[in-house]
Amino acid sequence: MCILGVLDGFLHAESSIMLQTSADAICTSNPFITFKPDFTDDGYFGNSLRFIYEYSADGQSWSSFFTGNSYSTIYGYTQRPAVFQEGWYRVSVARADELDMPERWLASEPVYMEKIEGGCTPFRFTWSDEISENVCPQGTLLFREDFGGNDPSDPVTCQTRLTTMSSRYKQEFNVLSRVSSGKFVVAKHGWKNNWESSTTANMFSQWFLQDDHTYPNDYTRGYLLEVDGKGGNDAFYMTRFDVCHEVDLTFSAYVANVLEPGHNFHRPKVRFLIQDEWSMDTIWEQSSGPIEPAPADYLQYGVPTTMSAPWHLVGATFHVPEGVHVIRLSIFNDEDAPDGNDFAMDDIEIRLCNPVVSILSGHEICMDSSYVFETSVTGEGGFKQPYNYLWQYAPDSLPFNSDGWTNIVLGEQLAFDSVKLSDSGWYRLCVTSADVNIQQRSYCRAMSEPFHLTVKDCTPPCPERIDEIEEITVCDTLMPFRWHDTIFYQDTTYEIIYRNKYKCEIKKGIYTLHTELCCPDLQYAPIDTIVCDTLMPFFWHGLLFDEPTTQEVMELSPRGCDSILHIYTLDTVHCERLYPIIVNKYNWQLLCDNVALRRIFPDQMPAAFQWYKDGYPISGATEDDYAEQNELHGIFQLRVTLDHDQVIWSNILEILDSIKENSMQVHIYNSHGEEVSESQITHGVYLYRYQQSNRIWTEKRLIP
Repeated sequence: MCILGVLDGFLHAESSIMLQTSADAICTSNPFITFKPDFTDDGYFGNSLRFIYEYSADGQSWSSFFTGNSYSTIYGYTQRPAVFQEGWYRVSVARADELDMPERWLASEPVYMEKIEGGCTPFRFTWSDEISENVCPQGTLLFREDFGGNDPSDPVTCQTRLTTMSSRYKQEFNVLSRVSSGKFVVAKHGWKNNWESSTTANMFSQWFLQDDHTYPNDYTRGYLLEVDGKGGNDAFYMTRFDVCHEVDLTFSAYVANVLEPGHNFHRPKVRFLIQDEWSMDTIWEQSSGPIEPAPADYLQYGVPTTMSAPWHLVGATFHVPEGVHVIRLSIFNDEDAPDGNDFAMDDIEIRLCNPVVSILSGHEICMDSSYVFETSVTGEGGFKQPYNYLWQYAPDSLPFNSDGWTNIVLGEQLAFDSVKLSDSGWYRLCVTSADVNIQQRSYCRAMSEPFHLTVKDCTPPCPERIDEIEEITVCDTLMPFRWHDTIFYQDTTYEIIYRNKYKCEIKKGIYTLHTELCCPDLQYAPIDTIVCDTLMPFFWHGLLFDEPTTQEVMELSPRGCDSILHIYTLDTVHCERLYPIIVNKYNWQLLCDNVALRRIFPDQMPAAFQWYKDGYPISGATEDDYAEQNELHGIFQLRVTLDHDQVIWSNILEILDSIKENSMQVHIYNSHGEEVSESQITHGVYLYRYQQSNRIWTEKRLIP
């Protein structure tokens, strides 16, 4: 309600005032009433106005119970419930130099407040200057100031100086420090000014125990900025960052008035200013207007029903002009008065609303399946088409502006022919205008939200244990003997765990080892031999096979005995591919052919090397070359670990010594056990039998 009129010949032609209340009556269960003036000035009152709050039992005789500064919200001059009595209330406005001249005051129409037993529905004041209509919370995040402290292990108060704050403000590093004008704190909760516990508060407390906006009611995570404003329309916060010109961006922030109800202090006002960093031309500017305190129903007989004041979202869309590449964000405290003017701020953000980039694919896929990322790009936002596209990957969840994101694919589509377990992780799609270098100008990119892909092993589970009792015969003429990296001196039962390459991941077996003379005239030994289906048709013992079979072959005992007849059952399985990347330099040095490696894997780089000799890793041989003091001798292979932990194996290379001494007798046998001469050697596996005096030994060679 409002009143216009002439008082003692003085005309307030365009001024008006109305008294607003937080409830329609005085309720005994919540006896605190919020009074708020709704005032329009025609220019007469200016900056020196005062508000006079009055009470009347009969509506005729008035007495003043409080006089406050401009635009104050009054909760009564004390927190004693007895102050508020049933009767008439009104508010008047006057210039400070005319407080003793009631005839020049402009008064509101009186409001009758009836006393009611019990509770009543409170009226919440709206924040009329909130400017959040055009904020896009799902847009691409380009800048965020959340002040850190998100880990529960971080200290309660940030111990590092906030360099973006004005030097006119002093940073406190303890939430128990004394509050005074011009101080600020970066902490997980606001100042504990007269606060006693989570359920009680000092009757004359001033400050809420403010929580972080991101983690409401959780006082262990997230820093917020809390400021005791100095007044004077000064910039208290300033930062700068790169932007892409000729696009629409949005600004947003959360602010709160941290004073508890019942205190007659000035409401803070914050103003946001975005400028061209080089010309200092204003791009966008907006004030929050007075930030209202918490409504009256936040208190129950002096005890807060919540520990934190409400957060208010402010924000708007602005256009970056042509030629602007760096902008400055400044935040001002627009309230002149130092008393009151206490506020908190959190989650300051700049976002690119359009285009909106989304990944629509499923989040889980079975290993070895094909997978295509499905995407959507909607809205234009000033980007020039055709767009540039870039896919990025991170093995772990990373912040939007982390350098840990890896560029993996240029182009709109990302697909896998056969996904591996190592492909699990986080992906995002970046989009820019056609004239933007997408790999360098990250601030010009629209990006999807990070998308997590989980690659699962969908093969049936193996049994927990596979017990196999198997008898193994070894030669007593070779005692002691090494078997599975263990030396044995006698018959024994031995339990081992080893990897089964073709079926289950882990296999456990119990083996009984027997020794006997291993050179009988003839021995029949059925043996299962596994060959690679990727090499079908395949040569084995000089014969060509198109399918699995049972084959009887005669070969020489590798320990220098007579011929042994073996019956082999050939089974084919899928084998690991071996890559021809070993270079043999005169039997003195082995090299990894990095040129061939880059040709085979153009999008990956080697991260680690490990050389193997005779089936065992060579200690310390972790470079891309390997050499020994003497000429190399043995069976060599190289394991290479690529990006994303992909492991590949090289071809197997056999380097065997040449025996040229005249006293040496050399006999050569082919895979059928037939003796051949040097001139008859073509390709395949051959057994060389050497004899010098009474010493006899054999050596198997692969002739490519």
